[in-house]
Amino acid sequence: MNSIFEVVYKYHIKPREAFRMLDGFESFQDIKKGTFLAVSNGNEIHSDYSAKLFMPLYQKTGNDGFFIIKHIPRFFLKLSERLRKAKADHLLTFLPGISWYNKNEGVLKANLYVARFLTKSIFHLFGYRNKQLGETHLLLYNRERVAKKSMYKNESWY
Repeated sequence: MNSIFEVVYKYHIKPREAFRMLDGFESFQDIKKGTFLAVSNGNEIHSDYSAKLFMPLYQKTGNDGFFIIKHIPRFFLKLSERLRKAKADHLLTFLPGISWYNKNEGVLKANLYVARFLTKSIFHLFGYRNKQLGETHLLLYNRERVAKKSMYKNESWY
C-alpha cells in the first residue's frame, strides 16, 4: 500500500477499562459512520466517521484501542508542501477571524463564528495542528515555523 493517511480519531483505553474490539475487523478495512466497533465497560462504541479502521499491533498490551484514518490525496500533499515552502502562512492573519495568539511560538487563534468553513482543513494545509479552545475558538500550532532547524543544518542526517 503506497498511500498516506491522517489519523482522524484514536480510541484511548483508560486504566482498568474493560475494552474489547469486536471480532472480524482488520486494518485498512472501510467502515461506515455508525459501525459497531467495540465494547467498553459494557457500552457499545460506534464510529463517528466513514473512513478506514487501523488496528494497533499490540492492542491487547497497550492503551491504543483503535484508530480511524482517512486517505490524503497526493494533490493536497503537494499543495501543502508548496504552501509551506513559500511560507504562505504569514498571509493567514489577513483572513477574517484569524489573529496571532502567540507569534513567537507560531500560534494562531481562529474565531469559529467568523472563520467557520473548513478552518481545520485549510490550516492543516499550511502545517498547523489545532486544539479546541472552548466552543468559539481554535488555537492553531505550527511547529515548523518555530523549529530550531538552524541547530541541525550542518548535521549529516538533516
